[in-house]
Amino acid sequence: MGLASILGVVCQGCRKQFKLVNSPTLPESKRYDINVRAVWGSVSTGNGPSHLNELLGTMNSPGLSSTSFTSIEEEIGKWWANTLKDSMLKAGVEERRLAIERGSFHQEIPAITVITDGGWSKRTHKHSYNALGGVAIIIGKETGKLLFLGVRNKYCYICNTAASNKTEPRDHSCYKNWDSDSLSMESDIILEGFKEAESTHGVRYMRIIGDGDSSVYARIRDEIPVWGRYVVKEECSNHVTKCLRSNLEKLVSDNPLYKGKNHLTKSVRIRIVSAVRGSIRFRSKEMKDGKRSRDDAVRMLKHDIRNCVHHIFGYHSDCSDFCKAKGQQNTCTGKTTDTQDCDAEEGPSDIFEEQISHWKDGSTVDAQEESRLGTSIKFSDVEQFIISDVSVLLARIAEKADRLIGNTTTNLAECWMHIRCKFDGGKIYNLCFRGSWHGRCYAGGLRMNFGPEWSPIVWEKATGTEAGVYHRATYTRRRQQLKKANKHHQKSETKQKRWKRKMASFRQNSTKKAKKSYGPEALDVSADISTAELDKEKTGFYNKHVKVSTQQINQISASTLNQSQSGLWHTERKRRLTASNFGHIVKRRPSLPINKIVKNLLYMKFTGNRHTKNGLLQERSTIEEYKLKKAEEGENVIVESSGLIISKDHPYLAGSPDGIVTTSSGNTGLIEIKNLLHSKPINLHQASENSNFCLINKKGTLYLKENHIYYHQCQGLMNICNFEWIDFVVRTLNPYQMIIHRITRDKDFWNNTMLPKLHAFYFNCLLPELASPREGKSPGIREPGVWSPCCNKTYSCRVCHDENENHELVRKEVQNIVCLKCETKQEINKNCTNCDLLFGNYFCEICRLYDDTDKGQFHCGPCGLCRVGGRENFFHCQKCDLCLSTSLKDNHKCIEKASHNNCAVCLYDLHTSRMSTAIPPCGHLIHSNYSCPTCGQCMVDMKRVWEHLDNEIAQVRMPDEYKDYKVQILCKDCHKESRVLFHVVGLKCQHCGSYNTCRAAEPEGAEDPSSSELHGQTSQQSSSASAQGVEEQQTNGPYNEMMDD
Repeated sequence: MGLASILGVVCQGCRKQFKLVNSPTLPESKRYDINVRAVWGSVSTGNGPSHLNELLGTMNSPGLSSTSFTSIEEEIGKWWANTLKDSMLKAGVEERRLAIERGSFHQEIPAITVITDGGWSKRTHKHSYNALGGVAIIIGKETGKLLFLGVRNKYCYICNTAASNKTEPRDHSCYKNWDSDSLSMESDIILEGFKEAESTHGVRYMRIIGDGDSSVYARIRDEIPVWGRYVVKEECSNHVTKCLRSNLEKLVSDNPLYKGKNHLTKSVRIRIVSAVRGSIRFRSKEMKDGKRSRDDAVRMLKHDIRNCVHHIFGYHSDCSDFCKAKGQQNTCTGKTTDTQDCDAEEGPSDIFEEQISHWKDGSTVDAQEESRLGTSIKFSDVEQFIISDVSVLLARIAEKADRLIGNTTTNLAECWMHIRCKFDGGKIYNLCFRGSWHGRCYAGGLRMNFGPEWSPIVWEKATGTEAGVYHRATYTRRRQQLKKANKHHQKSETKQKRWKRKMASFRQNSTKKAKKSYGPEALDVSADISTAELDKEKTGFYNKHVKVSTQQINQISASTLNQSQSGLWHTERKRRLTASNFGHIVKRRPSLPINKIVKNLLYMKFTGNRHTKNGLLQERSTIEEYKLKKAEEGENVIVESSGLIISKDHPYLAGSPDGIVTTSSGNTGLIEIKNLLHSKPINLHQASENSNFCLINKKGTLYLKENHIYYHQCQGLMNICNFEWIDFVVRTLNPYQMIIHRITRDKDFWNNTMLPKLHAFYFNCLLPELASPREGKSPGIREPGVWSPCCNKTYSCRVCHDENENHELVRKEVQNIVCLKCETKQEINKNCTNCDLLFGNYFCEICRLYDDTDKGQFHCGPCGLCRVGGRENFFHCQKCDLCLSTSLKDNHKCIEKASHNNCAVCLYDLHTSRMSTAIPPCGHLIHSNYSCPTCGQCMVDMKRVWEHLDNEIAQVRMPDEYKDYKVQILCKDCHKESRVLFHVVGLKCQHCGSYNTCRAAEPEGAEDPSSSELHGQTSQQSSSASAQGVEEQQTNGPYNEMMDD
């Protein structure tokens, strides 16, 4: 019964029985109306029996069995096929009438133009063309309605089941009508439609518009008798340009060298496609407007297509009137980004999104018009092999110019394919077992020919019953909504909002974080190669890509005079350390991870900001003003352009000076220009008051700071290029001011300070990533040394490690260290194997401990760690398993392994503790400086400790800025507040003399000198200076105080 119900009623008076049915039966099929409507609606929405029954079950309603659903669906499919056939006949009559009216005949038979296309029952993803079902259509160009629809099916469930059971199939309607390959379905169906054109519609299809991806046209000319050889093919312009875009993407994918500035960046690829599409539209319009004959328009279109690659790359000598930049030099609209690095613009990895982008990118009329303008690319900077390969692709399109001149498209056929996808569930389900695939294709045809309100119209034609109020109202409302939506989408403000949303989504999904979450750049856990393999990879990469001969150095320098506008310049400098980065590397704190700086050097997609763009824009003007100013000083100079100069002695170092200066006396040097932008109108002398500014004012004269990164850059340029001086030029326009500071070469600074760090950083940090990249793989870029094997991070001491990590370092497991001076990774040693730096006067190979010798350090073997206080002042008690003062040798109570317990107050370990301990009369140990856990008051007499702190404060002098600086404190022993002078060792209570204090709330207006810039620099220097020590554990004092600095 399905959704239908029969109620039995018995009259209480006459006992007569009646039947009440909640749904009538259809006059043609005798099926219940409600069951047919349920199946009709399910198929119309692309669903099947499972979806319908799940919906009805949720509504607590009975459902339909799969058998009943299939049976009803087959019957509906036959209704739809008959209705579609009648509709196509009427469309053919209309096409014939229109052909007669315009006088279009072939051999006295009306001739029309049709649009064809085909599809399959499942997505091919460009590699699996094995669908069980196929469909193809023929659409009349004038009416936009279907004239023919054919369906092919390679499978029948009943026949296949019988064959599997080796029995004869039962009588059934078999929908299998194809035994050949799936690729041949489209051409066979369309050929069938052409053969029936004259007998069915009384017309001939003399012009065919197709996408050019099948052999349809060839079979029509060969197999259609009489008139087939006269059929003319028109190519879809959109498909041609889409295929060009796909070929360009494949070209770049197969040849990574094609990426980069002045090469095939994404914007350049889109502009080439836009130029081809725009030239087709331009020449077609000329032909239709009567400005050119067809033959002349085809000839010009061939020329424009072939010339597109030269036009886009800035060579306009051979351009026709299609080009708007001819005669102009390096014209750029400012709307394109054709110089950006291709690596920053990779498209979506999803194949559907990729195909959509190939259809849409550069397809608008505005984009086509923009492609007619100029570019900032210099044709001389473009590699000729790129021009050659793109020209081959364009030549193939140019050969089709006679088919493209009409500027026709298969958009109607593509529209029908999208409509059909709604009925077959988006090609997700296999509908080819029985007649479902046929019926759903017919439904798509009815939607095309009858419009948005097709369903109630076809229902009444097929069943002979009323569609119903709600049935008609639903589709009427849908037609109105569709009309409103189309009108809304055409509004300019709607387009702007949609574009903004698209751009916002693109920016959000193009971040490094997003790309690492999904796609080809997703973070992957990958085991690193062995040290031996890495060394082999490093050697191979260095010898192949970095180590160059003198001839190659000169050739690279001559080929990169345009610097940032040269692709070779970007390629070669990425393999090396360049002078502009020397300062960051030399001044870098070695204890910091290298991950960030390596990423900036190798993977940063920086395309410039207003400061760098201003520098490039003003550079030539600054050089001219520099020459004038030197002439005013009585020295005429010549400034020559320079490319990338690679060091002959150290080929892993390179630099790009702004120019090579030759004086009238014959001396040569370099010039480095900095065109500065200020947000406020201040001169350079005022700017020098800022501690972060590059210049310093010394008695009214501005000099470059020797600790600034620009100074390291200048020294690097001089030593790489082998010049003795460089003129450092700083220029600003608001207000105008220019200073010239001549800097001389400092070989000692270069050889002893800069070169060791640059060498260590390149070979230990950068070269491993160049040779065997780890970016995008977990755990990430390699650190140069493993000071902490537990977390693969570098720390300058054990305490720093334990404070920053959620685990403790087992220092005896440390196998490698990193020299803080030259950053050389090496095994545990007392001196650096590279620069012979002494890591510490005291060195314990067992504890991995480096320190000075002023505290009398010694290693106790039974304790297993280093102590302080002098070996002669302590003895090791075997029973207590602890180093004790010699004064307690025969004067203490032994307890078995007394120190191998936790403190009773704080519950921390005593044996390895860095805090002092005391021995009460019972012999158990506790930390001597611990306070009450509740109130914080000291539990033992701390007088001797306070005296020790008084002496230490007297010896430690605070910086001048802390001379009068006072802080508010609260004493935990007397519970009183007082205001005392700040000292880093401790804060003493003025009432009881205790150091058991804490900082209290400061009065309003109190200023902390620790926030000053001077303090920040002092703290940083102190941290770097103390980085040589690792950690220490000490035992000292007559009360067995185990103290650790």
